[in-house]
Amino acid sequence: MILSPEAPIETARTTSARRRAHSATELIRSPRPSPMLSLAVELISRVFFDVLEDVERHQTTSNLRKKRCTLSLVCRQWRNIVLECPSLWSNIVLEPSKGPIPADELCHLLSRARKYPLAITWQPGYDPTSRHHFYDPRSQVQPLYDLVKNHNWRNLHIDARFAQNTPAHCFKAFILHLSQGAITQNLTTFYLVTNYWQSTLTSSSDPEETNLIASAFEAAPALTDLTIPWNLLQPSHPIFGRLKWLGLAHGDRAQRLQISHILSIIRECHLLESLRIFRLETTSGNGKHLIPHQASFTLGFLRHIQFENSEPPEKLFITLLCPNLRTLDLTAVKPKGSRFTDTERTLGEILRYHGATLTRLSMQDVGITERAMLSTVLPNVSGLRFLHMAHMYRISDRILDNILRKSCPNLEEMYVKKCGISSIRAGEIVGAFITERCKGAKGEGIIAHTERNVSRWLSLRKLVWDEEDLLAPIMEIGH
Repeated sequence: MILSPEAPIETARTTSARRRAHSATELIRSPRPSPMLSLAVELISRVFFDVLEDVERHQTTSNLRKKRCTLSLVCRQWRNIVLECPSLWSNIVLEPSKGPIPADELCHLLSRARKYPLAITWQPGYDPTSRHHFYDPRSQVQPLYDLVKNHNWRNLHIDARFAQNTPAHCFKAFILHLSQGAITQNLTTFYLVTNYWQSTLTSSSDPEETNLIASAFEAAPALTDLTIPWNLLQPSHPIFGRLKWLGLAHGDRAQRLQISHILSIIRECHLLESLRIFRLETTSGNGKHLIPHQASFTLGFLRHIQFENSEPPEKLFITLLCPNLRTLDLTAVKPKGSRFTDTERTLGEILRYHGATLTRLSMQDVGITERAMLSTVLPNVSGLRFLHMAHMYRISDRILDNILRKSCPNLEEMYVKKCGISSIRAGEIVGAFITERCKGAKGEGIIAHTERNVSRWLSLRKLVWDEEDLLAPIMEIGH
């Protein structure tokens, strides 16, 4: 259902008695629900967040007051929609470091969200009310926590970037604030990224810090989505047994401990469905000598693996057996220097064990040669339905031709951006392929059977090359 711009919009009418009945922090409700509320929630959500994105695009800083004013101008019934669909507010990210958030505005926003909690991105390296850098969060951050600690958080996103030379006691105070205020029984998603360990720790995390964060998570029995520096929790912590989504970020420079520690954590995640590992560094090569010999283990529920901004430790993936793996996402996976063979060997081993079950493969800025693509990747991904390649400058005519004619007969969508072949040349290859396939049409023109033959021989519904849809004109002619 699509909302017509000419559709009549009812005018909100409220009586003065009704106004008095509402608290100062609540918006005025209309006596009759908005006609827009009859639309699907997905459509309302799309309009809602498109407006937020548009506001963010045209402003230099993130300011909640301006966002709310702009929302009120979308249509005269937005107030009702927001009140009747409070879940729309649950994904708005508060970023105190980008601008001061007055206490009354935050209270107002929390009251709008009601039982649907907001996500908050908090950088304790900045004062949320004055933008001034500070070193002791115990004094500066306490007012913010006093305001939000009783809110029913379900999604908490914290980007904790401390100042250089921040004393250890400041970080401990920060963790203590988390355990006492923000981590609640209804918390389901917790994301913590910090630069503290990179500059402060050299071998392993402080037991006192580890105990602080471990005790904090004991207060969140509903937590199933966790992103955290890998060395904050011991592998034996009971939280890993109930996680469905796990992200492990950078740790210290003790590489032997790092790889084995990560493997020990993953072993405990029996219900894990999605694994993300990012900012992981090894000393040299593909990391074979860093990992002690241990038997492979199976994660039967794991369907998604994302490896980001890292060097490729081969054994980390060879050790995992994932019979139900469907999605592999590789972003900025490059070896040190120019040793592309390390990445190629790692990717080859992954696809050797798991390529048959993959339906989605995404590679962005991955250090791999065209020869390896033809010999290692494409022969092992015959079941792909979605392929995304970006910043792969070694992609050429041979790769596209191989994908179309041989490697991926079930491919439905393919997105290619900033690779080594132009959209014009890609269009020529696709056109030649379709023309060749259509030669068998009996007495009926090639054009009339284009769409049918594309779906018959390749199942391809969308091919976008450098932001240009190559199949759209062909499909239009086919109709």
